[in-house]
Amino acid sequence: MNLEDILVDTLSITSEKAKTILKSRSTKKIVHKDLLILVFKREMLGYPEGTSIIHDTSTSVSRVIPGYPPIPRLLILEKIRDIFKEEVVVEEKINGYNVRVAAIGEKIVSLTRGGNICPYTHYKIFKLYGEKLRKLFQDYPDLILCGEAIGMDNPYVRYEGYRNVSFDYIVFDMMQERKFLSIKKRDSIATEYGLKIPKSYGFHKPEEFRRIIDLSVQLEEKGIEGFVIKSMDNEVRVKYTMTSTNIGDIREGMRFFFEEGRTYIFPRVLREIFRQYELMKNGYNFGEEVYVKLGKALLEPPIETVAKTEKGEISDEDFTLVLDDLRILDEFLQYMEKQKIPIHVIGIYPTSGGEYRISCLKIRRTPLRIKSILDTGISPED
Repeated sequence: MNLEDILVDTLSITSEKAKTILKSRSTKKIVHKDLLILVFKREMLGYPEGTSIIHDTSTSVSRVIPGYPPIPRLLILEKIRDIFKEEVVVEEKINGYNVRVAAIGEKIVSLTRGGNICPYTHYKIFKLYGEKLRKLFQDYPDLILCGEAIGMDNPYVRYEGYRNVSFDYIVFDMMQERKFLSIKKRDSIATEYGLKIPKSYGFHKPEEFRRIIDLSVQLEEKGIEGFVIKSMDNEVRVKYTMTSTNIGDIREGMRFFFEEGRTYIFPRVLREIFRQYELMKNGYNFGEEVYVKLGKALLEPPIETVAKTEKGEISDEDFTLVLDDLRILDEFLQYMEKQKIPIHVIGIYPTSGGEYRISCLKIRRTPLRIKSILDTGISPED
């Protein structure tokens, strides 16, 4: 069965439409072991970016796994009274990287937001929850778990709030086809099969937005990254982040300012502008403290990177993996090479628990740009 036939069958479209999709630069083809995957790099046919059409060549089973649609970002909490009509639940926003888990026949796959199968991520999720996932998909074969991989030992996102977590997987939503399960149904399934879900901060009426503003200040003091506000049927969702997260992201991004500069920094500054404005309107005044923290976040990390680069010290991104099977490391390195992301393994260290701690470097472009400026004194920007 070729890709054209698979698209016709799984998406219920014509052969001509399938041919057009296959020629599009907005799709990418991936081969992962027995799986043939076509990923939508943007919204197509009503499916979100990251949608994956997966065909198992060993069993001829095919399935569409919809991408996880972006959640609108709320800047003004007062506006929840206009967005929601009935009671909402406020849940902790998990700071990690998005992973969907689903069954393709008898196989279970873990897909990143971009529709890729990261060998490390899949191995770690399956090691933690493999038996529970098998039971779940036996009973709910069409279910799609939407969650966040978290912890300090991963190649992508490391958040200090989880500094005591090596790796874990938190399920924040569940889908059947393209429909989200209600909050009550998600919670019921997660409890039955032993899966973790985000912490709830209670149920609120939309007109009680002032309580949620106060809640945001209380959670900020506890180091919570942010929250997601959802209708009980889970049809409407918005996300909101705290000052510590906005500024923390800027601080982290400015370490590699030539790669995560304008497009990464400005949205986070925008979030903080409206957070501080709304807090001031409601009797809170953190202005001076926030101004100093923002200024330091913008300047301290890049200056440190410049200093390290001039001294010849390593200023690439370092991270740690933890594995008990080094074959997975080989698969991961091959996967990253295909993504055109160079990774250097610095050291492999056995632990007393029979695992290996693997120190890695992700090579960044920023130090090269810095070296050029230090050599010539000329800015590459106007």
